[in-house]
Amino acid sequence: MKILLVKSKTQKVIRLLFKYSENKTLTISLWKEAASKSGIKNHEFDGFADEFIFNKNFKTNIINHIKNNS
Repeated sequence: MKILLVKSKTQKVIRLLFKYSENKTLTISLWKEAASKSGIKNHEFDGFADEFIFNKNFKTNIINHIKNNS
């Protein structure tokens, strides 16, 4: 059930980002706004961004996440 909820929220974020991109340049703040509007808590997005966007080892973190969740 949790996976379906995360998938649903992720789909909402992507839809909002597509909508925003029609007339705006996408930014991290717009991504965070889309996440918030999709039911993702700010601290959850911040943790995601810290690990997978801003961290100097973001590529390794992404690879490890995929390997551990496949």
